[in-house]
Amino acid sequence: PDALTVAHDDIDLAPGKVRVKLGGGHGGHNGLRDIDQHLGADYWRLRIGVGRSPHETPGRKLVDSHVLSDFSRDEHSSWLDDLIDCMAREIGSLYSGNDNDFATTVARLCPPPKDSNPTEATSKD
Repeated sequence: PDALTVAHDDIDLAPGKVRVKLGGGHGGHNGLRDIDQHLGADYWRLRIGVGRSPHETPGRKLVDSHVLSDFSRDEHSSWLDDLIDCMAREIGSLYSGNDNDFATTVARLCPPPKDSNPTEATSKD
């Protein structure tokens, strides 16, 4: 597990925002829960913000349909493709033990879209 890095969606982060963490809990994320059960929790996590569904209201959760839907073409062209490329280019700094450098460089080179907000995210439909 110490050689494993998992990039995953995080609805509690604004779209395009990235956080890096070694170890931790699954936070209700089913994919992480499964990895934790099989391999343990000690691996690098690249949390990629996708925000919450704009259609979600208190008492009415639309999380599953939001996180399981594909990104829109606009999201791909406006931030997602660049972010993935940037993370791939900079991953060496993470593996060299410089997780802060990785996160800082990714945030500087590929900042989140200006209108991103974790509670008012654009739809992924």
